[in-house]
Amino acid sequence: GKLRGTSGALSWATACGRGVITSDARSFAEEVSHGNGEIYPQGNVPALTSALSRLCEQPQIAQTWADRASTLGRERVWSLTAERFHTLFQQACGVRR
Repeated sequence: GKLRGTSGALSWATACGRGVITSDARSFAEEVSHGNGEIYPQGNVPALTSALSRLCEQPQIAQTWADRASTLGRERVWSLTAERFHTLFQQACGVRR
């Protein structure tokens, strides 16, 4: 099929505070939908070329992506994620805090 890879590398980039340019394959589009990168249609080499050219012409974009990725990374630390799940499960079971 046309599906290639996973979004693990994109999650890792976000955790490290780095923006990305990626295709719209699988969940890639969602992982970069927070202002932390740019998406191009999978297999569309001219679109990828255009994205890379924009980045070369406007390198400050990389810093903007990195800033947003850093914020996302802090929001996604395991301790906060675990607390959100714990609260959700308590609510689902009718437990009040």
